[in-house]
Amino acid sequence: MEKLEKILMKMQKKKMILQIDKGIYRLWKEINRVAKGTDPEEREFIRREFKDRVEELEEMKEMICYSKSFPPFLAVGPRFSYEDPLKEE
Repeated sequence: MEKLEKILMKMQKKKMILQIDKGIYRLWKEINRVAKGTDPEEREFIRREFKDRVEELEEMKEMICYSKSFPPFLAVGPRFSYEDPLKEE
């Protein structure tokens, strides 16, 4: 039973990492889409503003990747959801 729990936790850990990777990809894709139609100075400003958010996601991913003990509350806790801050309504 304990072995099955370890396997399940490892699978959930991989799933969370994949979700974070998808969020990072979507965020960069949206940043580049919005920045594409602007002048170079504004483009750099947009990229700098959202780079912090991307770095936070990457730190979260590293924390999950390299944690020796994967807390059970993370395994079954809230899923990462990406909400596009620049989405036009």
